[in-house]
Amino acid sequence: MKLTSLEEEFEDVGVIVGSVFLLRPRDALHMLKRCMEKRIGVVGVEGFRMIGEKIQPLQEHSIDLEDKDPISYESFKILEEFIGDRQDEDLWFEVVTVDK
Repeated sequence: MKLTSLEEEFEDVGVIVGSVFLLRPRDALHMLKRCMEKRIGVVGVEGFRMIGEKIQPLQEHSIDLEDKDPISYESFKILEEFIGDRQDEDLWFEVVTVDK
């Protein structure tokens, strides 16, 4: 799997499972901040639970903002709050960007 330039910034704290780049909540929040700074659009986050070397997607810990402006302050705040509310849970997040 080829990481985006932004994902490469977080390579030391992330894990790759199949073709999914995952971060713990704290690191996903840092990635969101970098997206905002670099004006990289984010269309959602996907939550996963790690089970051994496999992952289980968790729809209740995922949010899709494709109907909103992906670089708007409002979108970043929604995602920041969404992940922030789950900081203490044993979850991993994929931050879905429009960055290639």
